[in-house]
Amino acid sequence: MHLHVGLPKCGSSALQGFLRLHRATLLEHGIDYLSTIDRPIGNLTPFLMSLSTNQTIFKHSNPDFDLDTAGTTLRTALTESTSPQVILSGEGLNAAAQRVDLSFLWDGFDQVVVHLFLRPRVSWIASHYTQAVKTGKYTIDFPGFLASKTFEKNISKVMNFADHGSFWVNQLGRENVRFYFLGQGHGNTVEQFMEALELTGKVSLNMPKKNINASPSAFATCALASVQRPDQKTFLETSRQVRRVAARYDPFPKRGLVSPEMAHRITERYAQDTQRFLAMQTGITQADLEPDFSEVTRDAVSFDEIRATDAFSQLRDALLKRNIILP
Repeated sequence: MHLHVGLPKCGSSALQGFLRLHRATLLEHGIDYLSTIDRPIGNLTPFLMSLSTNQTIFKHSNPDFDLDTAGTTLRTALTESTSPQVILSGEGLNAAAQRVDLSFLWDGFDQVVVHLFLRPRVSWIASHYTQAVKTGKYTIDFPGFLASKTFEKNISKVMNFADHGSFWVNQLGRENVRFYFLGQGHGNTVEQFMEALELTGKVSLNMPKKNINASPSAFATCALASVQRPDQKTFLETSRQVRRVAARYDPFPKRGLVSPEMAHRITERYAQDTQRFLAMQTGITQADLEPDFSEVTRDAVSFDEIRATDAFSQLRDALLKRNIILP
């Protein structure tokens, strides 16, 4: 069994869409990307969501799917597959397996290989933040997020790469844990995964280019964080409209929210974990984990600066016509 466990925000959607699109070709090579849901999301995602206490986003995107059947569907797929190799993919598996005993998923296999994808922490945290604002989870600005209890108790733990690696090594042995990195010189998620399966050149890497998880710009993120909303579900119904309208007024399309000082603070926070992780493997270097972010951070813009612009006032008026209120 091949377990693609994430991390989240590390090209999972692109890989899962590719695996679904090329499922028949993979089967010809003896590899079964188990079919559990007819959507380009992880085939393990419905089961993992059935264990979650917050299912709002999943149900909003998959209104016709019954999460109560996810466990049965997964077990049936595992039982009925006759391929010598199978793939389970769910970017939430890494966290879930550290909370709940999920070893039943792989106990029946002769070998289990874990595929763990990582990326620079600064860009991961910024991407997580903007995506979470997009889905209505956060309303605070980026500096406030870094200082929040949510970041301290939950999100910061995701960046402890050595801890994740140690968990899987203890579960399955070092020889069965493979680390990958999204960064310059490492290739994209699909390319690296196909190489790991020894399928480079045997499966077409072509697939429709559709970035369904594109992060909103700094301007759009500020607008999304500011929108008046009664609950997350209602917000999800207006989020796309806000992003589409904001794109027409955005005076800062290439500016981000992370300042050089924030980037340095994030890097320093994980210095000890970085050294432990580097000692654990050889394919990912400190230069990969901590690339030069000076070019992308020096022009950071704050929510206060954005809200003070005429463009934000114009956006407020345009959204008001759609009954979307920016206080």
